[in-house]
Amino acid sequence: MKPFRLLALFVVASAAVAAAAPSSAAAAGGPIITTAVPGDTGIESADGQFRYVTLDGDGSIVASVIEGTGEVDASTPIDDPDGGYFGIPQVALDGSASGLSADGGTLVLIRSAGPIDQAKLIVLGTNKLRILNRITLKGQYSFDAISPDGRTAYVVEYPRRFRYDRYRVLKLDLQTGRLAKDPITDEDVGLEEEGEEAGGVEGEMRGLALSRVSSDDGRWAYTLYDGGGDTPFIHALDTVGDKAVCIFMPQLDGVERKQIAKASIATGPEPGTISVIGREDHESSELARVDTTSFAVTTPASEVSESGAGLSAPLILAGAALAGLGLGAVLLVRRRRAGQD
Repeated sequence: MKPFRLLALFVVASAAVAAAAPSSAAAAGGPIITTAVPGDTGIESADGQFRYVTLDGDGSIVASVIEGTGEVDASTPIDDPDGGYFGIPQVALDGSASGLSADGGTLVLIRSAGPIDQAKLIVLGTNKLRILNRITLKGQYSFDAISPDGRTAYVVEYPRRFRYDRYRVLKLDLQTGRLAKDPITDEDVGLEEEGEEAGGVEGEMRGLALSRVSSDDGRWAYTLYDGGGDTPFIHALDTVGDKAVCIFMPQLDGVERKQIAKASIATGPEPGTISVIGREDHESSELARVDTTSFAVTTPASEVSESGAGLSAPLILAGAALAGLGLGAVLLVRRRRAGQD
């Protein structure tokens, strides 16, 4: 396909999907899980040269768009026998996206709407967007993260039907399509042990994912959770070491729940830190700061004024994005040990 303006492609595809989407959704039957960001939002490559987007028409189209010019460098149609549409995975309520490996070589798409008991993934090489693998998972799943080399993905399984606030994370081999049976285990940091209750599912987590940021090398995926009514925490997933750490933040127990619901996460002002940003009445403040080596949590004394003075651009954008978005994909949680509910 010759390069052309993204706007033209988007207008044509949008018109087509407006006519096709209702019948497609009806044909699927049953509840629908939406797990993808808006197609024209997409995800940006680490070097900032390309943005990968998906457009729906007669099926889905994935395209790599040259940043700054809006021209399409490459595109590939994605066909699905079930008539589904595919998109860039959404991993938190603020619209955070995932699916692009840090080395820039692998892109994973997820079927954005379809039958409740089946998930489909498309694995592509970013060079000419060639399809490398198609993976179908039986059950209820959404996408969570991808390793820096693009060989491994981590998916969210919902063991309890129609309970999307309860889930566990499993490792998926993107080359073979093999899904691990055992969930990723994690270490709890910052909170005293809780009593165990019967009736849980091994490795199950509970709550809602609010925002996501990744380390520069793509190894760690840090996701902010509301704590499901309990202590807010950050789930730090090591996509190389196949382990995770739940960094609980009891320092935020006194913060109003409505402010926690609007919080976001971003790269901290100091190297090796991430920040939890609160936003209320057009004012932003750093609620907590986490050391990504020791996982120690501190709470800065100073707040940021309405003008955003002293707050880096990524923090402002992260908070604004969360405040402006409504319901997204239903996701994520509180890690529980076996037997907890």
